[in-house]
Amino acid sequence: MLLERDMRYLICHGPKPEFELDGDVNDKFYLPTRPVSSMRTHDVVILPRHAAIEEFTDFLMMLGVIMPKQILWTSGKNYLLDDDIDQELEHEIAKLVASGKWVIAPYSVTKPFKHWSTKLNLSIIGDHEDQWVRHYTTKKFLHPAVSDKMPKQPLVSQIPGVRIARGYSCTDLEDLRTAFYQLQADEIGECIVKPVDGSTGEGIFTVSSVRDFQDYTFPMGDVVIEEKLRIDLDKCGRQIAPSIQFMGRKISHQVTDQVIDGVAFAGNISPSATSRQFQDEVHFMTREIVAAIKPKGPGGLDFLSVDGRPVLVDPNIGRITAAHPAINFRNLYAPDACFETRKVSGTPKVTAREFWHECQNRNIAFKPGNGTISGVFPLCFIKDMWGMTIAIGNSREEVERLSKEAEECL
Repeated sequence: MLLERDMRYLICHGPKPEFELDGDVNDKFYLPTRPVSSMRTHDVVILPRHAAIEEFTDFLMMLGVIMPKQILWTSGKNYLLDDDIDQELEHEIAKLVASGKWVIAPYSVTKPFKHWSTKLNLSIIGDHEDQWVRHYTTKKFLHPAVSDKMPKQPLVSQIPGVRIARGYSCTDLEDLRTAFYQLQADEIGECIVKPVDGSTGEGIFTVSSVRDFQDYTFPMGDVVIEEKLRIDLDKCGRQIAPSIQFMGRKISHQVTDQVIDGVAFAGNISPSATSRQFQDEVHFMTREIVAAIKPKGPGGLDFLSVDGRPVLVDPNIGRITAAHPAINFRNLYAPDACFETRKVSGTPKVTAREFWHECQNRNIAFKPGNGTISGVFPLCFIKDMWGMTIAIGNSREEVERLSKEAEECL
């Protein structure tokens, strides 16, 4: 669904410039590394050099998942991978793409990315028109501006049939106070504040009075404030938070359930345990949004279940999501199988190889390419930085059991 068979992909998942403000110092390393284990044999990835990343890629090479020639290394001296590429790899990339059908696959199309990529005259998987990016790739797409300090723009609420929480976009404390009082006037007590350019739950906090944000400094820029929804829980007491991914106009046929830790993303389970009627409504809203905004590249939509029906809460548009590599990995090695990804709590304290050997000792290791459809694999595993595992199996029950066993291997 997400990869064209006759194309070769030059994968360069550098962070967006605004991510440098989120306090996560490791995203410059793990974002470029997330897609490596789901690459095909004719694709190439660009990575920042770091000993922990080299350990992970050496592990993948040991298993035959990738080959050394599939990696182009930068020095990793800059926060932005795109700055490293621009300064260090121009001639090497030009030589690489001189033959064959190559497509550049960035995490997101940004100005630093365009600075080097436009020199190559290659197709790009991504939305790069400035006005489109400005309108649709932040959470401002969800809510109207509370004041005229922000320019008016298209809103998802203007698309018929799409349900969202009530809220506003804000640029400073005056806006935030005004929006909070307006929501209170609508009999909304508790609210959620989200940075408009945040991802995976970064920077989100709950407010119930102006005292909760009177010292807020907008460290990640503009925010949205919206009503705190009463989220439905499943039989295990977990929040029901489905998501769906797309690549251009192609929408994934499967809805996944997000694993949520507080307000932060912690993984995905496929297929969703929600009803067919619920998933049909998710697909309907997604089709309406995709038809309205006409994306050329990747994205995803996050929903919550409220009173048994989906409510859109986060448009992850104009960028790769954490679910895309998982879907690609499953499609490559165990088509149609169930899977569950789990973000490692904190940071991994062992290497991918050590984790893998412990999984082997417990007889739950998944080896890509050997025909099995049951086990656990370190999807992205960078010691002391960031990790995500994937469990593959024949049922949701099996992958949930495998994920719990994998936690003991950490």
